[in-house]
Amino acid sequence: MKKLSLRLRITFIFSSLILSLHANAQDHFTIKDKQALSQYGQKEEKESVALKSFKNGVVSKSLSTSSLNLGNENPIFREVTQYFNEHSDAIASEQIDEIRESGGLQAWGGLNHIGLSFSKGFGNFSVELRRDVAPDLFSDDLWIATDQFDLYISATHLLGNLRDEEIIDITDEQLGLFAGVTFKRSYTYVHYEESYEKALAYNLDKLFFSYLNFRSENYLQIERGELLKKEDSISLAVGAAGNASIGTGLAAHVGALVKYNKLSYVTLQGVSADELNYQGEWLRIASEKSSTLSAGVSAGVVADFLGVLQVSLLKYDFNYSLKESYSFALSFDDTDRDILANQSSLGREVASVLKQEEADERALAPYIVSHEQRKELAKDSRYQLLLFGGKKKAKTTHYKITKEDHLHSFFSHNFESGSYRQNIFSKLFGIVLKSFLDLKSIISNSEERSRAVTIQYKNKTNLIESKKDLLYQEDDSEEKLSLNFIRNYYAYKGSRNNREELVEYLEKYSGVDPLVIDQVESGLLDKSLRFYSKYSMTKDGIDYFNHLNPEEVYKIFDRICDSSRPRGFFGWLSSLFSSCERKLKSQYDLYQIELSSNALDAKMYKRCESDMKSYSRRRGYLSSSRKRKYMNSCLQRLAQKSQSQRDRELPVWRMAKFMDHFLNKAESKVYYFQLFGVANVHVYGQVSGTTHSEQSFIHHFSEGNFKGIDLISNFQKNNGLKTSLEVK
Repeated sequence: MKKLSLRLRITFIFSSLILSLHANAQDHFTIKDKQALSQYGQKEEKESVALKSFKNGVVSKSLSTSSLNLGNENPIFREVTQYFNEHSDAIASEQIDEIRESGGLQAWGGLNHIGLSFSKGFGNFSVELRRDVAPDLFSDDLWIATDQFDLYISATHLLGNLRDEEIIDITDEQLGLFAGVTFKRSYTYVHYEESYEKALAYNLDKLFFSYLNFRSENYLQIERGELLKKEDSISLAVGAAGNASIGTGLAAHVGALVKYNKLSYVTLQGVSADELNYQGEWLRIASEKSSTLSAGVSAGVVADFLGVLQVSLLKYDFNYSLKESYSFALSFDDTDRDILANQSSLGREVASVLKQEEADERALAPYIVSHEQRKELAKDSRYQLLLFGGKKKAKTTHYKITKEDHLHSFFSHNFESGSYRQNIFSKLFGIVLKSFLDLKSIISNSEERSRAVTIQYKNKTNLIESKKDLLYQEDDSEEKLSLNFIRNYYAYKGSRNNREELVEYLEKYSGVDPLVIDQVESGLLDKSLRFYSKYSMTKDGIDYFNHLNPEEVYKIFDRICDSSRPRGFFGWLSSLFSSCERKLKSQYDLYQIELSSNALDAKMYKRCESDMKSYSRRRGYLSSSRKRKYMNSCLQRLAQKSQSQRDRELPVWRMAKFMDHFLNKAESKVYYFQLFGVANVHVYGQVSGTTHSEQSFIHHFSEGNFKGIDLISNFQKNNGLKTSLEVK
C-alpha cells in the first residue's frame, strides 16, 4: 500500500480526535477526489539536494560530506529543504549584517544584541526558526547556542485549503468542529561555542536543517557536548459560552473550556568528556510521552451599549490542569556505534524510539539507565477589572526517578502571583472585532509583573499537603532541598515611567553592570522591555536563616517594610497600623514554633499535669489562670527541640507560607543576602528589549556562589540523566 503523505496522516489524526469527541455528529466532510487527496502535496522534487556551506558559518560533518537523497522524504520536508537550501544563506547574512552594523558583535561593556529569527508560511503549514545565545552558567568562557525549528499545521487551515481545491466537501459548521486542533513539531539543536560571535554566526546548518539529523543514521554523527531534540504535540480545545441579562445595559457572562494536549519528544545527547557517567560513554537518548488535560471556567459582568458594543467590566477565570508523563533514558558507549549503524535489531529499536513509535523496552533493557514518572497538578486563577488584572498560580509536581533499581522521589512546589495592565488600544480593537465581526483577538498587555517562589525537596510524600517535616540523618551530606525566588517585569513601550520602573528593578534585584543601567535610563530601549532575576539557594541558606537571632530577623523585617511603603500620606498611614510588620512577624513566629517544637502528645500533658499538682500542693493553692500558665510553660519546655534536632527536622509546609509572604514584601536583593547569607545566595538573570533602531538587546548578569539550577536538575545532571545543556 502506498505510504500516505504526512499531511494526509495528520488530517486523519485530526479527524479521529474530533470524531471521538463528537460521536453523535455525522458526515464531518466528504471526500470528492480520493486520488487528489492521496497525492496531496506530492510535488515533483529533485531527488537530491546538495547542502552548501554558509558564508558566515561552518556546516556540520553529517551534512557537508555529500548530497542528500530526499526522493523518499515526505513532501513537507522536501519543500522546506528546497527552500532553505536556496535562501538560508541570504536570510542569515541579512540578519547578521544588521547585528554587525549595530555593533552587536562587539559585546562591549557587557551589552549583547543576541538572536536570529525567521518565520514563513508554506500554504498548509508554517515554520518558525530562532537562534538564542546565552553564556554558560557552568563555565566562564563558553557560550550556548540554542537553535529552534518549529513546524505548525492547523486542522482548519489544512481542511479549508482542501475544500478550496475541491478535494473535499465540508461546511463551515463542520469545519468549526476542528477549531482549536493544532499539530506542532519542534526541533531543537543546542551546542557550545567558544565565543559570542561564533555562537551567533557559526554552524547555521544546525538552525536551518536540524531535522535532517533525525533522518536515517545521521544522528550517529552527533558531536560530544551537543544536544538534539524532536518534539511532537497535538492540542484540542472545546468550549462554550453565553450571556444573560442582569439589568439595563448589563449582562452576566459565563464560559467553560476544556483542553487536551498530547506531547512526545526524544532527546539525543553527545556526552562531553567532563560529563561522562562511565568510561567510554558516548551517547544518551531520552524518550518521553505526556498528556495534559485542563478545564477552565470564566465568569464576568459585561456592559452592553445599545446592543452594539460589549465591554467586559469584571472577569474571573479559574483553570485546573493535570499532566502525566513517562520517560526512559538510554546510554551507549563507543563500542555501540557500529552496532547501531549496521541495521541490527538494536538499531531498529533505537530507530523506533527516534521516530517516537512504540519500542520493545525488553530489547533495550541493557541500555536503559533510568525511568521517570511525573505528575503535575496546577491551579490558576485570574481576575480583571476593566484594564487591570491579577493572577495567582499554584503548581505541584511529583517526580519518580528510577536509577539502578533504586527509586528517587522528589516534589516541586511553585507559588506565583502577579498583576498586569492591558493595552487600551489593543483592548478597544478587540471590542470592535468582537462586537461587529464576532471575531476573537488576543489583547496585549502594556505591563506585567510577577513573582514566584519554588521549593523542591527529596521525599516520598508531599510534605506541604501532609504538613510534615523534611528529615535529615546525622551527618547527612545528601542534598535534599532547594529554594528559588523569581521576579519578572515586562513593558510593551519604553515610556519614561516604564524605563524608570525597569531601572528600579535593575537596581533592586540584579547585579547588573552599571553601564546597562545608564543605557536603559538614557532611553536605549524603545519597546518590549523585559527583566528576569532568580535567587537560588540550598539548605545552607535555610540553615543560616534558622540560626539567626529572632530579634535580628525582626529588625530586617522593619527595614523591609520601611523600604516598601509608599511615600506621603499613605506611607504614613501604613506605618501607623504596621500591617506589613505584623504579617511578616506572625508568619515567622509560626514557622519558629514548628521549627523549634515537637508535637504535643498525651505523655507530655500527663507529665505536666502531675508536676502542676505537686507544685500546687507545695504552694497550697493555685488559681485557674496560674494553672494555665504553669501548664503552658511546662508543655513548651517539654516540646522544645534540641539544636541538633532543629537542624535535622525542617517544617517545609510552614516555611513555604513564610517564604511566600517574604517574597511579596522584600523589594531588594539586600534582604535576601541578610536573611540567607551572602555566601549562600546565587543571583542570575537578564534584561532585554528592542532599541529605537529595531535591534534586539539582551544583557545577562550573575553574582554569588553558583551551586546549580535547583535540586532536581542537579540530581539529573550529577547522575548522568541530563547534561548541563538541558539544565541551563
